[in-house]
Amino acid sequence: MRNPGLVRGALVIPFVLGVCRLGLLESEWLATAQSAQQWEREARGAIELYFRGANMRDPDAYYGGWNFPHYGVGGNGRITTSVASREDAQELIRKGEPRPAWKAMEREGWVRTSLDLAEAVLVGPDKVHFKIVWSRHNASGAAYRSEAGLWIVTRQDGHWGLQLRSGVPAAPAPSAQDAQEWEREARAAVELNFRGANTRDPGAYWRAFNFPLYSIGNSGRITVRAESRESAQELIRKGEPWPVWKGMEKEGWTRTSLDLAEPVHVASDRVHFKIVWTRYNTKGEAYQSGAGVWIVTRQDGRWGVQVQS
Repeated sequence: MRNPGLVRGALVIPFVLGVCRLGLLESEWLATAQSAQQWEREARGAIELYFRGANMRDPDAYYGGWNFPHYGVGGNGRITTSVASREDAQELIRKGEPRPAWKAMEREGWVRTSLDLAEAVLVGPDKVHFKIVWSRHNASGAAYRSEAGLWIVTRQDGHWGLQLRSGVPAAPAPSAQDAQEWEREARAAVELNFRGANTRDPGAYWRAFNFPLYSIGNSGRITVRAESRESAQELIRKGEPWPVWKGMEKEGWTRTSLDLAEPVHVASDRVHFKIVWTRYNTKGEAYQSGAGVWIVTRQDGRWGVQVQS
């Protein structure tokens, strides 16, 4: 059987977003691969609409490429809500947004922005994760600023839209020593999360996170699992996440392996990881696998998982 988990280099998770059952027939995998190409194409269309809206100075097209709430990951790993709802976006358009931002960029010489790379990292029926590179160009056509990033495009009620952007400088690249140190420290937070679950240690499990802790689930819906470290402590006092672990144990779960934690981008305040995991039962048999993209941030010197998608 061919390896069905790869479609043009992007991980494909069939049937249930982020989770797949093992032992699928090849015909089922092929159907999934064909669907994945369609999901990727439609999600890419939202990104292209966003760029086209900016280059044409068309606010409706610009915001038409978004889903809401629309989030951005800023400095020090802080996640902010750019626009809360489609109604808020319409109100911003009525107030003239984002023309002031475009005018300011034009004063620095900006004419257009090119989408240099939109590579699918992980593809599912309700969200696609893209590795992005874009550049701003001046009147002479020269690129004067570039940025890379991880962008998450979701499908909400049938509408594909850009919902979360996390950018890193495209240049200059960090030194190899710095990048290795940031990746190692960020990876330790991911490993702590798995170790906490496998040892049934709520304290270790929650210490792996930064806050607010976001989860992007099925149908592209973003939920806040915990607002702060204090609220996480309150969840521990209430017994979380023991009910989840007990439910998994009833299905035979004993441990979860971290099979892949591959960095997509590495920066001083965030690392984007492509994650693959597998659950094992009491016989040591793998019975369920999943994949995702996790954003690990550094807040006030502390690395923690902050977005799980």
